[in-house]
Amino acid sequence: MKLSDLFEELSKREFQNHETGNLFFPAYIYCYEPIQEYQIRKEIVELKERLIRPDIFQECMVINIYDEFINYLKTEKLGDDSLFDLFVQQEKEESAEEATENLKQTADSIEFLKRIDEKIRIHFQLPSKFKKVYVLVHGFGSIFPYLRASEFLKRFEEFVCGGGYKIVVFYPGKYENNHFYLFNEINHETVYRASLLNK
Repeated sequence: MKLSDLFEELSKREFQNHETGNLFFPAYIYCYEPIQEYQIRKEIVELKERLIRPDIFQECMVINIYDEFINYLKTEKLGDDSLFDLFVQQEKEESAEEATENLKQTADSIEFLKRIDEKIRIHFQLPSKFKKVYVLVHGFGSIFPYLRASEFLKRFEEFVCGGGYKIVVFYPGKYENNHFYLFNEINHETVYRASLLNK
């Protein structure tokens, strides 16, 4: 499925209703070839612009999960220092392995997920003349190995369910034999409950 086909899917009136589709977990995954990463980023912006047209009237929220994580690290303080500065210092003075493990724990923390949820809630609460149903999330190639898309979806389920929106995760990899492979190689070993949009 090309992004043009994804546009057609997201444009359907029935699918635009957050109460249709995967009712138990309104999360979807769109797989793409990792080599297309920069092209996909551009096309996500174009997708957002196309969906806001008068005949569709959808105002999408786009989240780069990697950028959000970096911003979280830089704004969250521990004492006088930001988490970002503390992890950089730890990597220099102690070990890269310990810093990596701490970054993984932070990316997978309920505090970081709550920050994402808060941002989404604000988006949907702001008045707009457009309809709001979709949250498009990308950047999982960049945030790896600190956070996997499978872990994000599993941990974020409590926020998505009942949130009144559908979340679409853009995944740089393939789906094969009921498994997702990041970069077409790394087996996540977890079958998502999210619905695959690529047919």
